[in-house]
Amino acid sequence: MAQPTKQSPSSSLLTIQWVKSESGKPPLIREYLEGSSETFKKGDLVIMDRSEDGVVALAGTNGVPTARTFLGIAMDDASNVTSGFKSIPVLLPQGSDVFSAAVASDEDTAVTPTADDRGKAFGLIKTSSTYDAKLPFVVDNAQTNWVKVVDIHPQDVQRLGGQFPDSIPTLDSATRLLFQFLSSVLVVDGSQG
Repeated sequence: MAQPTKQSPSSSLLTIQWVKSESGKPPLIREYLEGSSETFKKGDLVIMDRSEDGVVALAGTNGVPTARTFLGIAMDDASNVTSGFKSIPVLLPQGSDVFSAAVASDEDTAVTPTADDRGKAFGLIKTSSTYDAKLPFVVDNAQTNWVKVVDIHPQDVQRLGGQFPDSIPTLDSATRLLFQFLSSVLVVDGSQG
């Protein structure tokens, strides 16, 4: 079991990042108008809200998303305005896309992943502002409904003195996992409620 470690806001942990597509295609990014008075940040998960005619932050409880589908990942901060909405680039994950992120067991606790995490289904969690306000979402090893772990990030294996994939060193809580979103959470046409 991964050991929890509290991280400070100056932590070097990274939120969700697009790494590659197994199909060799570039990331799919589309522009959407933001919803009214939205304050989401770059890296937040967003949905299309028809009542606001724009993208809004995915709601959650204690950092855990309450919805089971999402449109994509905001590539810019919302502007928190009630008119003159700006267009927000949104990365739309595809089934062949591979992402990386740090791992946590709740909204305040970073954990060290293990090589045994390969193939496991995990969740996502929005970190709290006391953990690191710059990290909207990381992998949540206490949930099993959002992503499937592909591997340990090779850059972190090398950073820790290992040789990927043959020699995996002792990992730390800044180690990122590579993952793909489960097909059940991907919205193909962006038409959520």
